[in-house]
Amino acid sequence: MSAFELNPSFSQFKFSPDGALGVAFISADEGISVSGALNLTEVALIALETGDVDHVSVGFAATEVLFDEVEWVDSLDRTRTGSRAAVLSQSQVAIVDLTAEPPALSVVFPLTLDQDQEVDPTGAALTADGKYLVIGTVNTADLYVLDLEDQNI
Repeated sequence: MSAFELNPSFSQFKFSPDGALGVAFISADEGISVSGALNLTEVALIALETGDVDHVSVGFAATEVLFDEVEWVDSLDRTRTGSRAAVLSQSQVAIVDLTAEPPALSVVFPLTLDQDQEVDPTGAALTADGKYLVIGTVNTADLYVLDLEDQNI
């Protein structure tokens, strides 16, 4: 494990299934204390072995990060678990490709087409094969099923 520096505003942290990657994000639920410049739409992806930190813009007010359980082989020929991360945020879900070097935004699913309407994802689950993401929302009976393979809702 390596040391890394991170803005203290990143208040939430999730680990990939194999423990090789950490994702830090800013939780609006806890209040945001900003010192200096800060991108409120990004997550920090930390390679825990090397301490390398990559930032990916995923949307405002991230609330949850989920990982699939898909195994893949990295550039150093190591088997990893968790080929993508789903980041739930205000009115959208961003999928980050963890197999890319550096990890990169793959697709963004808007949960509404009306910019004036706010949709806050709440409970979410990935299917075991990582093909679908099922999301419930706050204050509605809506249930979204995102097809991560074909990239549609």
